[in-house]
Amino acid sequence: MFIGRKKELAQLRDAVLVGEQRTAKLIACYGRRRIGKSELIREFGKNINNYIEIQGLAPSKGVTNQDQIDNFLSEFCRQTKLPRPSYNNWRDSFIFASKMIGQKKTLLFLDEISWMAGSDSKFTSILKQSYDTEFHTNKKLTIILCGSITSWISDNILNSTDFLGRINLDILLRELPLKDASCFFSKDTSPSEKLLFLLHSGGVPRYLKEYKKSISIPALVAQLSFKEGGLFYSEFERIFNDIFNTRASTYKDIVISLMDGPRTLSEIFSDLGIGPSGKYTKYMNDLILSGFVSAHDSWNFTASKKSTKSTRYRISDNYLRFYLKQIRPNIKKIKAGILNITSLDEIKNYSAFLGYQLENLVINNTQSLMELLKISSSELINFGPYYQKKTTRHDGCQIDYLIQTKSLFYIIEVKSQYKINSSVVDEVRRKEMALKIPPRYGLKKILIHTSEEELSTYIDEYFDRTICFFEFFNQQHFETIL
Repeated sequence: MFIGRKKELAQLRDAVLVGEQRTAKLIACYGRRRIGKSELIREFGKNINNYIEIQGLAPSKGVTNQDQIDNFLSEFCRQTKLPRPSYNNWRDSFIFASKMIGQKKTLLFLDEISWMAGSDSKFTSILKQSYDTEFHTNKKLTIILCGSITSWISDNILNSTDFLGRINLDILLRELPLKDASCFFSKDTSPSEKLLFLLHSGGVPRYLKEYKKSISIPALVAQLSFKEGGLFYSEFERIFNDIFNTRASTYKDIVISLMDGPRTLSEIFSDLGIGPSGKYTKYMNDLILSGFVSAHDSWNFTASKKSTKSTRYRISDNYLRFYLKQIRPNIKKIKAGILNITSLDEIKNYSAFLGYQLENLVINNTQSLMELLKISSSELINFGPYYQKKTTRHDGCQIDYLIQTKSLFYIIEVKSQYKINSSVVDEVRRKEMALKIPPRYGLKKILIHTSEEELSTYIDEYFDRTICFFEFFNQQHFETIL
C-alpha cells in the first residue's frame, strides 16, 4: 500500500500528464536513502504504459564504466523485449535507447544516477548532448533522474550549466509528515506507541515498514537496534558508505561532533581539530542536502536579516542521532553477544535522550505546526530554533522553536515527559524575560507536550495554548494498514 506523497504525485502529474508537451521532459528527484524516491516514481509510473526503470550498479571494487553501460543496455532490452546490442560508450547507448523508444509515450526512470555516472567524468555532458540531439524530439517522453547522493544531483544536474533551463521539475523528497507516517501503524496502536517508534525512525518510510503488530514498540526498536543484523544496527555504516563513499569517515566525524546538540561551524572545526575550511563547509552543505543535518540562523527581528555568523547546525535525522547516541557506543558489546537489551525500558536515563528527538519531529513538521496554530504563510516572517547570545544588555536564551509573524512572536516549548510539572512555567518565563523583541509585537507562549495526564491549572493559565503532540497525528483522516 502506497502512503502519502500526494503533493509530489500532483507535481509529477502536472509536469507530465497535464497539457501538451513541446519536447521531452527532464525531472530530478533526490533525497536521503530510504526516503521512498523509487517508490514514488514507481507509483507515478503506473499512469504510463511504457515504463522503463534502470538503476545504476552500486559502487564496489571492480565495477567499471563498461559494467554500468552493460547493465543499462541489459535492463533496457529486458524491459522492452528487444535484442541487446553491445556498445562501449554512453553516447551510442543513449542513441540506441532513444531510437528504440521512438515517439511512444514513455517514462524512462534512471535511478541512482550518480552510481551510473560514477566511472565516467563525461557522463552528464553526454547525457545532455543526447537529450538535446535525440531524446528531446519525443514530445511524449519523460526522463526522471533520481539519486541518494543529493550533492551530486545538485552539482551535476540542478546547478550545472549543461542542464541550465532543461529541468522541468525537481523534487527534494523529505520525511513523511506525521499525519502520513502514523498510517503505517495498525488501528489499535496507541498514539504514545506510534510516537515512541517515530522518535527513533523519524518519518522515513523504509524504517516505518519495520513496524510489526505482533511485538511491542519498545521490544521492536530494541530488536532492530541492539542485535546484529537488525536494520537500525547496520544502517548507519551502509548509508554513509553508499552516499559518501571514500569520504564517509569525514562526514561521520562531522555528525559525531553534533550528536550532543547544536553547534556553530567554528565549534565543529574546533572539535575536529582543524582551521576554517571551505572544503568542510561544503561537506556540511552536503549533509544538509542529504537530510541528516539542518542549519538554523539567528535573525534580526526588525529587518528579518539572518546572521550567518551565529548559524547553528543540528542533527535533524532522528535515526542518525539515535544510532550515534545509543547504538554506536554499544557496538563492541553487541558484536561480542554480551549486551542483552530486549526493551528500551532497560536503558538508563533514556527519557532525557528523547527530548531532542521530539524537538526534531516538531521542526521537521513545520507545516503541520503552522496549521495547528492557524498561521498563514502570508503572515509568516521567520521561524525555527532560536539562540540568543548573552550580552551586556540582555541575557542569553535558547528557545526550542520561535515563530515571528507580522504582529506576533510565538515562544514554543517542547516537552517529552509523561508528567509536566509547574517548573515548565518558570523555565519559559525566564526565556520570555530574556528575549528582546520589538515593542510593537505581541507575544504568545505555546507548550507542545506528550503528557497523558491533565495539565495543572497553573500551566494552563500561563500558556496561551497547550498542544498535545498527538494532535499532529489527527489533522487529517487517512486509511491505516491493519
